[in-house]
Amino acid sequence: IDGTDLITVTRADDCGAYLVGNMDTDNANVQVSADNTCAFEQNDLVLISDCGTSDLFQITNNPGGTGIMTLAHANGSNTTNRLSKAYGVDAQIFKFVHSDFYLKQNAFGERALYRRDWVKGAYVESELVEGVFNLQALYGEDTTADFSTDQYVQESAAANWANVNSVRLTLTLESKSANITLTGGRLQQNMAATIGLRNKLQ
Repeated sequence: IDGTDLITVTRADDCGAYLVGNMDTDNANVQVSADNTCAFEQNDLVLISDCGTSDLFQITNNPGGTGIMTLAHANGSNTTNRLSKAYGVDAQIFKFVHSDFYLKQNAFGERALYRRDWVKGAYVESELVEGVFNLQALYGEDTTADFSTDQYVQESAAANWANVNSVRLTLTLESKSANITLTGGRLQQNMAATIGLRNKLQ
């Protein structure tokens, strides 16, 4: 909906699996225990990390099996078949989650909050809450280099993204009944949350 914002959240999923052996080279297949909780499938986006380095890739094979599960990351579905390094047994691998949150009109013509997830090469959309009239994001800037937020601005007004240390999200909710004696006929209420960006606030 024009005039409203879209919020994208990317993260590692809650499940995880450890490598069962060191990778010999950076283009070696990733091997994990088959009894992990992630239920990896072909075309899944996955994140491998040892807390110092991370790589994102798409699984290009059918990793099913017992004992050891092999996750291939071949060319074609990935920009390269090489990771940034060969990972060791201290690395974990997670499913990668990409979610968009935005407003649109639902089947009843009402504004609603929607979520759209990227699943195996396609978006899956679901309606979350009806009666959300507006979604706005403001970006907190530290203009005095003291690790505190000095002002909140819209995306187009952010002078230096390196100074952004927080995000303020505001949802405007409105009543379902249009029988209020106010402009628009509906009661509205704002709900806001401020999120500090990691390592940016004191």
